Amino acid sequence: MQKPSWKPGLPAIALTAETRPLARAGLLLLLLFLYFPVLTAGTGDLPATVTGTVTDADGPLIGVNIIVKGSAEAGGLVGTVTDFDGNYSIEVPNGDAVLVFTYTGYDTQEIPVDGRSVIDLVLSSNSEVLDEVVVIGYTTRKKGELTGSVSSISSEEIETISTGNITKGMAGRVSGLIINDRGGYPGDDSNNAVSILIRGQATLGNNSPLIVVDGVPTNSFSFLAPGDIETFTVLKDAAAAIYGARAANGVILITTKRGKEGRPRLNFSTTNTFSGFTRVPDMMNSAQFAEYQNDIDAREGNPLEFSEEDIENYRSGNDPINYPNTDWFDLTMKDLSFETRNSLSVSGGGEGVKYFVSGNYFNQEGLYKSDALGFEQYQLRSNIDVTLNDHIKIGVDLSGIQGQRNEPGAPSNVIHKALQVTEPTRVGQYPNGLFGVAGENGTNPALLASNASGFQDRRNTELRARFTTSIDLGFITDGLSLAGNATFLQRSYDTKLFRDTWTVYNLNETTGEYDPINGFDFNAGNFLSLEDSFFKFNEEYYSAQLNYRKEIGKNTITGFIATERITNRSTSFEAYKRDLISADQPSLFAGADEGQRSTGVSTESARLNYFGSVSYNYDRRYLVDFTLRRDGSSNFAQGNRFGTFPGVSLGWAISEEPFMAGVKGNWLSSLKLRTSWAQLGNDRIAGFQFLTQYIYGGGTAGNRNYYIFGENPTQYNSFFNSNTPNPDITWEKADNRNFGINFALFEYKLTGNANYFTQSRTDILISRNASVPDFTALELPQENLGEVDSRGFELELAYRNSTAGGLTYNFGGNLTKTSNEVVYLDEPGDVPAWRQREGYPINSFVLYPSDGIFRTQEEVDAAEVKLPGTLPGDVRYIDTDGDGQITGNDQVRRYTSPTPTLTYGFFGGFSFKNFDVNFLLQGQGGADIEVRYDNEGNRPAFLADRWTPETPDGTYPRAFGLDDTYNARLSDVWIRDADFIRLKQLEVAYSIPAETISFAAIRLFVRGTNLVTIDKIKDVDPEQSRYYNFTSGLYAPLKSYSFGATIQL
Repeated sequence: MQKPSWKPGLPAIALTAETRPLARAGLLLLLLFLYFPVLTAGTGDLPATVTGTVTDADGPLIGVNIIVKGSAEAGGLVGTVTDFDGNYSIEVPNGDAVLVFTYTGYDTQEIPVDGRSVIDLVLSSNSEVLDEVVVIGYTTRKKGELTGSVSSISSEEIETISTGNITKGMAGRVSGLIINDRGGYPGDDSNNAVSILIRGQATLGNNSPLIVVDGVPTNSFSFLAPGDIETFTVLKDAAAAIYGARAANGVILITTKRGKEGRPRLNFSTTNTFSGFTRVPDMMNSAQFAEYQNDIDAREGNPLEFSEEDIENYRSGNDPINYPNTDWFDLTMKDLSFETRNSLSVSGGGEGVKYFVSGNYFNQEGLYKSDALGFEQYQLRSNIDVTLNDHIKIGVDLSGIQGQRNEPGAPSNVIHKALQVTEPTRVGQYPNGLFGVAGENGTNPALLASNASGFQDRRNTELRARFTTSIDLGFITDGLSLAGNATFLQRSYDTKLFRDTWTVYNLNETTGEYDPINGFDFNAGNFLSLEDSFFKFNEEYYSAQLNYRKEIGKNTITGFIATERITNRSTSFEAYKRDLISADQPSLFAGADEGQRSTGVSTESARLNYFGSVSYNYDRRYLVDFTLRRDGSSNFAQGNRFGTFPGVSLGWAISEEPFMAGVKGNWLSSLKLRTSWAQLGNDRIAGFQFLTQYIYGGGTAGNRNYYIFGENPTQYNSFFNSNTPNPDITWEKADNRNFGINFALFEYKLTGNANYFTQSRTDILISRNASVPDFTALELPQENLGEVDSRGFELELAYRNSTAGGLTYNFGGNLTKTSNEVVYLDEPGDVPAWRQREGYPINSFVLYPSDGIFRTQEEVDAAEVKLPGTLPGDVRYIDTDGDGQITGNDQVRRYTSPTPTLTYGFFGGFSFKNFDVNFLLQGQGGADIEVRYDNEGNRPAFLADRWTPETPDGTYPRAFGLDDTYNARLSDVWIRDADFIRLKQLEVAYSIPAETISFAAIRLFVRGTNLVTIDKIKDVDPEQSRYYNFTSGLYAPLKSYSFGATIQL
């Protein structure tokens, strides 16, 4: 592989040669979107006769009443009814006519004619909301029959998500699903990019929910094609109990689309997006930085680094070589990057075979001006269903994903730290295009963020094959069937990391020449190096399920018993060599033997599960679900390997009771109470803790895994014990309780649900501290000792309606409030109060409380307790323990953390004729964020509002440097409220009338994501957990502007 070419001084443009034609096409599409309504406006007369067909979800409707609105009042009712095939024909008197469709048990529809001669209509049942089928794990259930807490997002809503990582687009859409957009780094689906919680944090360990795609657990759904998703369901209480061992954190169920009987249908969609950071830290300019450094020098009694003349020269900007004012973000980053997603699918079939086949292409540029960062992915899917005979059906699902992410050789955290701390008084780029030295070792951020620092190519491949069968055993007894599933997954990652050195220049004032200097990343070394690695993961999944359904009068009994077996095997290898002979040979053979290393790891795990469910339904009034699961995991030793997880839920549809007959149908459409209890498990721990583990090799800084023997001491590599095992570790358990209510009012126009829930986690793996305090440095094995309690409530509301004029509108919202408390951690009885975690939330802040800032010397002198040497401008710390001095024991633990305790979303939209507008607001509350910064190099511009003798009322403490012991401590001065509300998504769309283009349904749209954020944080997005995140390499979240089209043939 050749090192990618790189040229210094690339212009600050957002479009490349490859993307420019697409951008032009997009502009043409946008113009078409804006002007098509004008170009296609008709001037013809309204037809005198309107014909059409009225259907519901099952086919044609016979006897639907259709009248011209207002005709009875005008003196002569004009109306008709549909025939046996659902067809109708009606005379309309004028162009303003409105047709009213009415049918018992269905919602009345008023449809403006608007010059059309053909109007086909699909009527919705009044109880359609209750009859909607929801996937709930190993089976499906009508929404009206649910007894658990379940939320879902429609496929139509998912298809409007423009973010490359679709997980981020789910935020704010349903209650209980808490998603934080941590950053927009191309191709990243790790916790650095997005975090997912269901009903908040509830354990000290892994809080991630179980994700199941097409019946098989997986690690992520971030880069699934939105157009491939059919259902998205969130299970939050006993509804998740059927997944037992891994369901304690909730379950996300996703199914992909399948073919439906009918003619072939072709769907194409294209989304083109321009993105930029939601926030970029506003750093000090050179004059501000010089003043800050002088303030530090004055405080420490050192000579001032900058004269007043220097500061004025920096401020004037007249001499960019001797007095530069470098904006490192501007030099290194683009304002906008481009990304595109194109999807094509075809589906259809007959009685024997149904198919859904799709292809998806996604390309995302990074925001580095060098164009050294980007991600590209191809995705193919084929879901085939075959009916062999009246009893046997089989399914064959094949999917493949291939992606590649290209990055500079310098790590992201090094680049972003350099962007923040590199002093603005250093030359970034000379007028002749040569790059300046910038930071230590020539760490110019613009070069770090380019292929001058090398490259990292990461290729990922995923192949999945799923074979299913369904056998109707009705010949044995009615309602009996058997289902089987065999799924094979192979996932691999291949990474090549080449670290290069580069050349920066320093202007020699004596000779006037630009002296070259070798630049390098301190962490990589001043030499060429290469690291090759690969990771391969294989999984086999087998399941068999026996289903039964029986209806006797108003009694319905359903149930199933099942077993599944999952085996995983993974292999990884890494090799490193340095002192490569040339950057043109980034291969291991070209490196020296000195410093070389290699390592490899192989692991395997397995699960064996038995489970079942029984449901009873009487007249859709009284509902009972019982689940029982027995799970076995190789993470535990024999005797503790299996755990049993039961669950039960009850539902009472009060609105179906005879005594409610006088209310139902008036304003009340549906009312149901629910309650549930379940015990769930969590085995997401490091594997094989019950076994003694060994490491083999030589001496390293971390593990001295060797022995020395002989009269002449000689080192011998060996196996070395690396852990203290505990053969008794077992399952972490979650006791879940939920009480809920579902309701629908005004003919199902207003729907909603509310839930109150509690969870008690026990047997969380922790190490004992009371028995052997941590300061002894002795490492004890983890034991099932920890306890955490959590609780909260949820609310969802939605309203939809339409007017006689053809306006359809909807709006609603969701809200989730959660809290948690650490109950038991085996803490020593004499542990200082600030170190106690029991009684506080998980990850709660520990800090020094303060009473503001000392403003004057008089205030300092009057203070009875203060740090020795305190001066005006320093933080006024509080002596919380009353010992007359400020020490570590004056720290306190707060009841807040970076995790929000309140999340919410508000949505709305309307459609009129061929236009529709939709929006989504998302927000959070109850989270705090740390806004400290590195104490060397450049600083955030907001610190210009600090205490100085001239500005004693400044918001922040006086200037301080690297070794400061006064203001660098984490105190409440540096904690900010991270509450926010943002316009998560706004979409405006236009559907081209069928009369204009009869052979296709075309929808054009423009869409924005993360458009406006209202919060109290400066310079960093409030969804990032700390200000330090930016200097730790977290690429900020993205604001995006999209346009595109969907075409259905």
